[in-house]
Amino acid sequence: MYEVKPYPDIDSALIKSLMVDIEESGDNRNYNDFIRYTTKLEEHGLDMNEKFKRQSIRKLEEHMYELRPKNFRILFTYKD
Repeated sequence: MYEVKPYPDIDSALIKSLMVDIEESGDNRNYNDFIRYTTKLEEHGLDMNEKFKRQSIRKLEEHMYELRPKNFRILFTYKD
């Protein structure tokens, strides 16, 4: 199991406002996709494409990845 944390861990972080915007949009499908993909990232880490769904993660450059729910993209990196 991996730990997924928004960075920076402050209330004004863009990822936190994205989460709120998706939740408040009334489009449950986008919110559910966001939760499902971040949960699967916690479960499988960078092996998510093989164990969950192809093209869930795309490597952009060294240590920079893109999580790819249907209607939006989330950039992330990892730390050992």
